Amino acid sequence: MTFKPLVKRSGVAILILIALLYVASLIAAEWGRRSLRAYGEIWKNDVAAERARVAERRLPVLQGPPLDENAAARYTTILEQLDPGEIKPLFTAAKVLAGTLPPETSAVLAKHRGEIQEIEKALRCTRCDWATKFEQGYDAPQPSFLGLRFLVNLLLVDARERVASGDVRGGVMRCLETIRLTTDDGTSGIFFQVICAVADQRRALVELGQLVATGRPEVPLDEIENALAELEPYAPTIADAFRAERLLLGGSMTQPLGDHPAVLARGANEVDSVLREAERAASTNDPADRARVSQRVKGESSWSNPIAAGVLSTPDALILEGAELRAMYRLVRTAVVLEKAFRATGQFPESQELSLDPCCAPSGHLHYRRASEGMGYTLWSVGKNGRDDGGQSGSVEKDDLVIEHAPGPDRK
Repeated sequence: MTFKPLVKRSGVAILILIALLYVASLIAAEWGRRSLRAYGEIWKNDVAAERARVAERRLPVLQGPPLDENAAARYTTILEQLDPGEIKPLFTAAKVLAGTLPPETSAVLAKHRGEIQEIEKALRCTRCDWATKFEQGYDAPQPSFLGLRFLVNLLLVDARERVASGDVRGGVMRCLETIRLTTDDGTSGIFFQVICAVADQRRALVELGQLVATGRPEVPLDEIENALAELEPYAPTIADAFRAERLLLGGSMTQPLGDHPAVLARGANEVDSVLREAERAASTNDPADRARVSQRVKGESSWSNPIAAGVLSTPDALILEGAELRAMYRLVRTAVVLEKAFRATGQFPESQELSLDPCCAPSGHLHYRRASEGMGYTLWSVGKNGRDDGGQSGSVEKDDLVIEHAPGPDRK
């Protein structure tokens, strides 16, 4: 007799619970919608600020009369004519600037002389605005990743060919033009493209540093020094990449989506906050800021926040990629100073005033070691592992960034 009332009371309790959950879901959904609207207004202002920043920027022109045009339009035309499948032989050949080009690479280079001339024209443009459609979020059109890397490798391989044929200054200028090209690549507003632009620009600086350290009298040290001073303020940064990701995320979140508004709002706001903090950490390059961001990423990237789990990566490693680029600028500029000293005195200095090393911020400096009798030197940054490996590189354990002028037959 007591069983039926119990069942009845249980049924009522379940109905009440369902009703409460439904009301809670409605409240959460309304909170989510309001939160997303507020998030969207902030995002619109950020997009407007980013577009104004890119539109106002005027880039240095290394050779020829400047053109008040948008280089992105010229690059787009070039990219439409390329066969990205040819990138493999060029990528292999562009790693070093020494020796003879493989026949297949020479053939690709000869085939694309016209594109190189078009790149030269694009590099004379004082603006580069890819007009990224942030409103479309992750569906926004983007320039061809493989195509842009193909252009970078065209210039680096051409630099190698010029050096091999005795045109050292021409090889130097191609390296400097590659730096400017990767600066243009880095304005794309696409996270992965900016990361690649940072890596490719560092690669161009590595090649330039190798040329500087050959000690060949044809290397135009003054031109290199002046060009790097002009180019460095416009170099792509990891902060740019995080900002690009944040703006694309915002575009995706402002579109109609099928998930619960509260889930979207929580994920969008948390990821936006982390990306802003990562952007600041990339700008300051402070180890404490990097560690704090990494800890936040670990906390947010969980099953309870699927948006964070899908968007956030390891920011600490990316920030160090940017630190390596800044370190390479300082290494090459210091190598230029050392080579000038040798030209003036016939030997390298016993000691050298050194810049701070971005890879061991905030207090560590670059390292310099003079070879026997002042006829060579090793100059290095500690690299991403943050540890001084004595100027050794080539492995995860020892990853110093090194420029070395080894004593030759006439420099002992």
